[in-house]
Amino acid sequence: MRITAILFLVFVLAVGIAFAQKGQSSVVLLRGKAIEYRTNNPLQINFFLVSSAGKKIPVKSSNDGNFQIPISQSDLYRVVANDWICREPDIIDIKINDNYSEHDLNLLFEPFKENLELGSSLAFLPNQSELQPNGKSLLDEIIFYNKVNPKLFFKISIGTNDSYFKKITKTEKVGKKQRKIIITEQEQAQELASFRIQSIKQYLATKLPERNFEIIALPYTNVKVLSKTTKKKKKSTEQTILAQAGPNMTIVISKIMNMGTQSR
Repeated sequence: MRITAILFLVFVLAVGIAFAQKGQSSVVLLRGKAIEYRTNNPLQINFFLVSSAGKKIPVKSSNDGNFQIPISQSDLYRVVANDWICREPDIIDIKINDNYSEHDLNLLFEPFKENLELGSSLAFLPNQSELQPNGKSLLDEIIFYNKVNPKLFFKISIGTNDSYFKKITKTEKVGKKQRKIIITEQEQAQELASFRIQSIKQYLATKLPERNFEIIALPYTNVKVLSKTTKKKKKSTEQTILAQAGPNMTIVISKIMNMGTQSR
């Protein structure tokens, strides 16, 4: 009876040790070097890895830029620093296995400064004002940056050169007379730009304070991207425009505000 009890205790202890060792080994050691984006120099910096649930893991690199941090939960971690933007990569995909593993990568940081471009996107389809997923993702970026650093003031530039316009001639009756009204390509582009701006404002409402951004419409330069062949093939019109159009939304840090004084 005593031997059976002893064997049982040994078994329980062995299982406990095995589980403990497995728990300790189920870790990814994230290690690498923090580097300044423009100069490629090592960077001593405090930053955070932020989980999808918002949990922050503090990390500090040494004088030579090296850092390492154990991570015990699989997730997509965002790299955040108070006065810096992590250019590459801004999100780290960590997958925890049963065994201990190591994940090596370098992080490229750039300091927040005026006129720093944060990103550009084909945020709208041609001749449309509804925000596409690419545009929403880019706006989500500045919403996130505002939480990290509320002193940032963003300039959002909207273009319409991705769209194609034809001059419109209308006949309007004024009293007993009729007159022709011409709506130019530029006027149509201006109207489209105003609708796009409204879409952005609606998306940012309650998410980003109005004092932290402005939206401007870039001039329409009447770029005609449709060839004669494309005009005949109406089904391929949108694909042709998308293939040749550049970004129609660009966001830069316009300025870094002094929160101690009256500012926008």
